[in-house]
Amino acid sequence: MGRIELPLALGMVGGTMNIHPGVRLGMKLLRCSNVREMARVFAAVGLAQNFAALRALGSVGIQKGHMALHARCVAVTAGARGDHVEKVAHLLVKSGNVKVDKAREILATLPPLEPFEPHSANDRP
Repeated sequence: MGRIELPLALGMVGGTMNIHPGVRLGMKLLRCSNVREMARVFAAVGLAQNFAALRALGSVGIQKGHMALHARCVAVTAGARGDHVEKVAHLLVKSGNVKVDKAREILATLPPLEPFEPHSANDRP
């Protein structure tokens, strides 16, 4: 088994640590009661991100993977919903023009989605 030391400058006193409910909930979920435990969590997350980046480099590449993610965000910003998000994102990347205006243009060419209608109790077999 190996060993690694990752010095991190963290603090758990002051600021929003004791005031903000989201911070308190996050610390409770992480079960961090002291700064040493929090530093271990941060180090583990950092290493996980690095491994994910290495994986991306060895497969599709960081830029291509990031562009696909960005294209989905642009599609949603333009108003795409449901199945249209992936369709618009794919066409944006294919066009090489990943911008909200282009996404709106693509979205306008797609047929409207079927409206969602929840099933009633009478529809069940």
